[in-house]
Amino acid sequence: MTSIQLTFPTEVPLILVLRKTLAWTKHEQPDQVLKDWLSFPRKMTLPLQLEGDKLELGKDFDFPSFAQTPDILVFSLNLNSQELEIHGIHPNQTLDLAPLSLSAKNGILEVFFEWSYFSVGDPERDAMKIGELHPGKNLEFRINGKRDFSLTGRRDRSYMEQSFWIQELGSIRRAESSKGKEFPFELPKPDKLVDLRKLLW
Repeated sequence: MTSIQLTFPTEVPLILVLRKTLAWTKHEQPDQVLKDWLSFPRKMTLPLQLEGDKLELGKDFDFPSFAQTPDILVFSLNLNSQELEIHGIHPNQTLDLAPLSLSAKNGILEVFFEWSYFSVGDPERDAMKIGELHPGKNLEFRINGKRDFSLTGRRDRSYMEQSFWIQELGSIRRAESSKGKEFPFELPKPDKLVDLRKLLW
């Protein structure tokens, strides 16, 4: 059984953001360094699929209410927790997905990186614009860092690597939910890869 959850008067670009994180302590150091052990699988299942201008969600989800049609609709899926969030970006607004931020400019998604100790860890890296996401394009972003709590005597030094996949799936005018479904999805090769990982030891 399906139910319409959301409709828009005009088509709205739909952006998929996948996030994958690996964290470990100095006693759990992975054998591979700066390898593709955190790369995204090319074939996976997702709780959503796009058919024409209709988005189908494979589980019940309460869509946020929008006072006006957003410039861009963002579906952010954490692959570790399988938590799915829906965000609408309006002109001159920024969506914070630390360490990345997304903003809409004339219907085009701009992606920015800003370093912080808590969202990335050392070493510090310069803030930058990662790129723009045009229709049918995608990009992948990788970052790593370490945080040292050993001086406090409470926790060991920890390491973290994060990967982001950002892709425009198309445009939608309506969305439906269908409880309990998973949809096959295949990632293409990234049109752009930004890798800011550093040697941490």
